[in-house]
Amino acid sequence: MYLHCPNCTSAATVEILYGYPGADLEERARHGLVALGGCVIGESEPTHRCLECSHQWLRPFLNPNHLTQDILCMLDDLETANTTAANQIENLFLSSGRGNAEHIPVELVDVFAEIHHAWANFSSLLHDFGETVQVYDDSGRVINEFATADAFDVMQKQLGQLYGLLGALANASLQLGQASKAGGVDEIKTASALVQEARARLNERRKQARALVIDAANL
Repeated sequence: MYLHCPNCTSAATVEILYGYPGADLEERARHGLVALGGCVIGESEPTHRCLECSHQWLRPFLNPNHLTQDILCMLDDLETANTTAANQIENLFLSSGRGNAEHIPVELVDVFAEIHHAWANFSSLLHDFGETVQVYDDSGRVINEFATADAFDVMQKQLGQLYGLLGALANASLQLGQASKAGGVDEIKTASALVQEARARLNERRKQARALVIDAANL
């Protein structure tokens, strides 16, 4: 799932991080992966920013005891990172195809580093739940509960599926770039259809991940 802007509904949103930024954090901010909020940290400070309309908002924790994020919020943040990575991979391989590059784009290393960081952060937060994960609705009511160990197993499978789908997207984008350079209409249509299919499969995986969390019977 995307974390949509409550003002314009765009999915191009990032987390606002506070404190003195190091070189790595400044680099992530330059690439539009996070926003820097300054050194003043308070409970009422905004937590997210929209890259489309610049709207900033505070996203409250849904867990009534405020000790951990609700897992649905965590999934939103994780899938935002996954979506950003998919867009970057598509653009990288599209450009490579147009340029007839013989090597994998070096920027791909940074993309996968961001994916690993997002999933490691998700795993760390999931561990904080203890032995049981509780899912809350917007009013703070518990709507689901399942073992944390089961959630870890499911997310490991989801990560494996994500890598496979990102590989398919990369290959399709490369073919589209090559077809665009060659100029063949039929080839462009075929490659474009492959890219659309890869995107659709990634979107379906996102839906399945959220459904698994909401419906513990599927775990």
